Amino acid sequence: MGLDTTHDCWHGAYSAFHRFRHGIARAIGLDLASMRGFADSTGRAGIAWEMLKPDPIHALLNHSDCEGEIAVADLLPLAARLDELIPALEAIDRLDPGVGHLSDGLAAAAKRFADGLRRAADEGVPVEFR
Repeated sequence: MGLDTTHDCWHGAYSAFHRFRHGIARAIGLDLASMRGFADSTGRAGIAWEMLKPDPIHALLNHSDCEGEIAVADLLPLAARLDELIPALEAIDRLDPGVGHLSDGLAAAAKRFADGLRRAADEGVPVEFR
């Protein structure tokens, strides 16, 4: 059992998805553990997402890891932002090689996720988390 999304964005362990999102946050200079929803189990403590400059990547970082969807309007901006982050993710991969569901590395996972977002956008439907 793990996280499964539509359009082949992600299939794997929740723990790997957690590491994936922490890696993306690291690539943009954000400590995900300090953000609301990640800071403690109540979801109340931590920095509010609204305090940050809007970034398409927030649609992925500030999202449930087991349900919901990424809206059609967010798909292409998020895919483009993931593409922009690939060089930074490759640098992180060189320092900290992936294991398990991330054995191909953060950059490969980001590319796969972005490709799936584009497939969903082509169909005009959201990416669903299951």
